[in-house]
Amino acid sequence: MHVERLISASVASGAEVRIGGNRHVSDTGKGFFFQPTVLASCTPEMPCCQEEIFGPVVPVIKFTDEAEVIHLANSTQYGLAGYMFTCDLAQAWRVSEHLQVGMLGVNTGRFSAAELPFGGIKYSGIGREGGPCALEQFMDTRSIVWH
Repeated sequence: MHVERLISASVASGAEVRIGGNRHVSDTGKGFFFQPTVLASCTPEMPCCQEEIFGPVVPVIKFTDEAEVIHLANSTQYGLAGYMFTCDLAQAWRVSEHLQVGMLGVNTGRFSAAELPFGGIKYSGIGREGGPCALEQFMDTRSIVWH
């Protein structure tokens, strides 16, 4: 399983599982539930910080200031989504201008709605689903000049 591989590789590189970290196997042996997991002592080079996880895993990296955290967030080849929690509105705007992500949730872990474009940048996909942006992918825009 992809999530288990990322956790194992990150732990082998020095990450610490603070909570979770295991797959739940039902009595029938079926299912795909994975415990919500927090990994501490992570470094930017670890697999859990360089690959898209698509599972309930939060890698925690210590940082000293805003510039460093922006650099850390942008130092991956992926850019599907980012999440930021702050009480400072000016900070939210300032940081959001620099994050290289297709979608950003401020003080929320969910931001899906049919009218909003959904999609990433960098290696996290091309194009958008949802909203008017999704329809524009299927249109060819052209200019016609008539004299």
